[in-house]
Amino acid sequence: MKLAYPNLRNLSRMLRVIDIGSLTHVGEAVGRSQQTISHSIQALETELGVRLFERTSLGTRPTREAIMLGAHARSAIAHLAKAREVFRSHYGASAARRAPRVWDLNISNRHVFAFLSLCEQRESRRAAGELGLDVSAVRKAIRALEGQLGQPLFERASRGFLIPTEFAEQLARQLKMALAEIRAGLDELLSLGGVIQGEVIIGAAPHARSILLPLIVARLHGKYPRLTLSLRYDSYDDLEKGVSCRDVDFVLGSEREHPTSPDVTAHPLLRDRLEILARADHPLAKRPGPDLRRYLDAQWVLPPRYVPMRRRLGEFLRSQGLAEPIPVFETGDSEIVKGLLLETDCLALALRCECAQEVEHGILTFLPCPEPLAALLRSPVTLHLTFPAQATRPPSAQAFFDEAASVAAELQEQYSQLGWTT
Repeated sequence: MKLAYPNLRNLSRMLRVIDIGSLTHVGEAVGRSQQTISHSIQALETELGVRLFERTSLGTRPTREAIMLGAHARSAIAHLAKAREVFRSHYGASAARRAPRVWDLNISNRHVFAFLSLCEQRESRRAAGELGLDVSAVRKAIRALEGQLGQPLFERASRGFLIPTEFAEQLARQLKMALAEIRAGLDELLSLGGVIQGEVIIGAAPHARSILLPLIVARLHGKYPRLTLSLRYDSYDDLEKGVSCRDVDFVLGSEREHPTSPDVTAHPLLRDRLEILARADHPLAKRPGPDLRRYLDAQWVLPPRYVPMRRRLGEFLRSQGLAEPIPVFETGDSEIVKGLLLETDCLALALRCECAQEVEHGILTFLPCPEPLAALLRSPVTLHLTFPAQATRPPSAQAFFDEAASVAAELQEQYSQLGWTT
């Protein structure tokens, strides 16, 4: 939500000029002077750094840049049409007719982002802090939006928290989808000269942050230095929700082959497997044969129970009539895990992609696999790239997708050469 977007009201007026072809007629349609519409177009051209219209004796003709951006703006308004239908079902057709500016994207950016922030933060001061605004400005923006709709968007709860109404939740989702379309249009616009630009927002599971993500980012930066990559930290469920409404472009390293939302799909990237990890000079690394009881009686660092790797371990041990070891520390942060292993006799479960470099350099080691755990540790784990289903990728997102697939293929080949079969 902190991304830079063009003035939405000016973008809406640009669409009308494309459709009508006359600044005067557009002004009449929106109740503004021809001069106001002309200033809106000029401001948008200055903001974007491109020429959107050619002024001729026959009228105002859109450039290819305007047509390209306009197509995405129309898709954005189509998402708001879905919100309008939800509004109509909640409050009736007469109420839906009261807010044409909202449905046409002819709305202040501040109103949009104050609303979206408040939906997430649930408290005016937090929303104001996120947006860098005064609390009074956030409250004023919400009142203005509610005034246009003629309906409340939040219900007051205990301790000053504001809970979005059912319709507000739907409106927030469709607004995020609309903004994603506009962002895709901006990426295409910026990349017209052949130099890929824009921003890609990524969520990454902890096991993808050690090797996989840094390699992808480094390669992309080398090829496209104007491309901006942003990492979003959140739980997997929240990241998947972000992907479903397209305010997150990709989640890297997810083990879930079948996402819970139909708006999300997953592409297999890397076949890996679990290992028992310890420091290189760990006592169990020196024993001639792996003893399951010694392993289970050791101290462990494990991820929280909601992490798929931890669930897989617990379910497997229970199926074998064995108790899950009680961890001395729970964390999903692979860097903390590695630090603890180096300083203690703890063991940990890890995917090879999390610690390949440390094992290659002799800092950590994969312990021999006790036979009762073979079915668990030798079963392949496929890491996936999760992204919005049925969404056309702008050049920036396509560049990330291609590089992620390329890096994963290279790592897979390296693992094969090291004899790390799955």
